[in-house]
Amino acid sequence: MMSRWIRVVPTDDLIEGRGVCGLVGESCVAVFRLPGGSFAAVGGIDPRSGANVMAHGLTGSVEVDGQDVAFVASPLDKHRYRLDTGDALASDEPGLGCWPFRVVDDIVEVAAAVGEWVAPGPVVG
Repeated sequence: MMSRWIRVVPTDDLIEGRGVCGLVGESCVAVFRLPGGSFAAVGGIDPRSGANVMAHGLTGSVEVDGQDVAFVASPLDKHRYRLDTGDALASDEPGLGCWPFRVVDDIVEVAAAVGEWVAPGPVVG
């Protein structure tokens, strides 16, 4: 299936460790600038409350299987989600999902399938 890329935010508008919310089709996506100049795009809806708050979450990193993993914590209940996969750090919790993204001309673009909503998938950016 072909993807359409939605321009979400200029990279200069993103502060390290902070996120912004964008609308991709009918889905809210939270885009973050991470330390080292990398980015992440995950679902913007808190899966526990249904609120569009994840772009306002606190970011950090934690060691998982010997690797540092970046996460975002919900501003409502502090549940943490991996920014590389969108999975909950607590294995029995629902995740955020993760969106394919790329950076073109200093703009973060998030993929949406042409003609239909895209379920979150793995990060490719």
